[in-house]
Amino acid sequence: MHDNTSESLVDLTQLITDLTHQLDAGIAITQENSDMLVPVIAESPASIPAEADAKKLAIYCNFHEKIGDLPLPTLHMDPAKTLIHGTAQLEDFLNSGCAYKVAGVELDYHDVGASIDIINQVKHCQRVIVYSIELTDAIVQLIQDFDLPNFTFVIHGKLNFDLSNATLGYYYAHMGTTFHFFTSGWMIPKDHTQRKTNPFVTKPMCFDVLYGRPRKHRNFVYNYLSEFRGTNYFLESDFFPEYGSGNDHYHYDAKLFWEEDMVVTGDYTCTYLGVPMNISQVMPYKVYQTTAYSLICETWFSNHYSFFSEKIAKPIVAKRLFIVISGQHYLKNLRSLGFRTFDGIIDESYDAEPDHEKRWSMALAQAVELCKRDQSEVFKAMADVVLHNYAMMRHFIGPPLVIEKELELEALKSDCYLH
Repeated sequence: MHDNTSESLVDLTQLITDLTHQLDAGIAITQENSDMLVPVIAESPASIPAEADAKKLAIYCNFHEKIGDLPLPTLHMDPAKTLIHGTAQLEDFLNSGCAYKVAGVELDYHDVGASIDIINQVKHCQRVIVYSIELTDAIVQLIQDFDLPNFTFVIHGKLNFDLSNATLGYYYAHMGTTFHFFTSGWMIPKDHTQRKTNPFVTKPMCFDVLYGRPRKHRNFVYNYLSEFRGTNYFLESDFFPEYGSGNDHYHYDAKLFWEEDMVVTGDYTCTYLGVPMNISQVMPYKVYQTTAYSLICETWFSNHYSFFSEKIAKPIVAKRLFIVISGQHYLKNLRSLGFRTFDGIIDESYDAEPDHEKRWSMALAQAVELCKRDQSEVFKAMADVVLHNYAMMRHFIGPPLVIEKELELEALKSDCYLH
């Protein structure tokens, strides 16, 4: 197997050449000895409607970012040669008769099966771009099932295995939006987080532990920390209810875990200082004013992939040292994005341990040891790392340009680029 990943925009130079030759021959990509991909243009020219025949490129997009609704000049595509279909126009797209078809599918992580149904209908297109704002076991399985040469997957994490055929692109929205909300200046004052948290001032407690919903790794942490309750080592939240309203989840302790400047606007949504965002994106300033470091219980703990959520973004924006309870190679994958971690201040060998409970025990032991050290000395040791990480977050602001670039490349291949 070979690794087709890229840390920036995916490199499709060779694919452009290959697909151009195939388009000229009037066929789609085919995979040798496979019936998964078949020629798209099986009809004779006479069977294609004249209106569709005038268009060379058909694009289907159901992205929430509304890429499918952008004006064609924004995507540098010639409107005289291009048809763009929105979410409700899948059948029109499939029946368009255009010589070249590109499908963009945003996964519904609440209903992956429905997304699979759509992908099965468009998998024969010359290019299929699959985008997901979440990374879960079911989504990783989907990626493996559709590891085909005409597929590009744009994901919010890192896989711990290589794909054989498909291409990977990356877009870390949870990091970018969190950083943008609290550092842009035009939404919330630039120095707001610095003033609220004072990251290099000693705090009465050591680690915050914000659990979220009960899950195996979080339950393990809760049980491990039982002997330290009553000390100043760990400030723990309650668990969220397993089910119910997102608003109920966050109202369990208005004294410490709820920010007064939040105004609830819907299930899981609010405004903070008048800025609309998800409740989970609000910085826990009162918690950060009370604790020096963060013990992060990430969303998932699979050894097959790392998913970087707002849980890691918020401590980075607040310039905090963190220890992560997640899957194997989480820190390694985070460093591959340009971030630094805290090996040398603590022992981060836990990150390479494949056994879940052993890895978590090793990480928690390091947290306990750090609690015994003088905070001011730790702050001096970590300063260079946290300032570097804060600066790195600027690279994750902005829309998923990797997707727009993919669409422009396909326009070039189909001779529908607006020069």
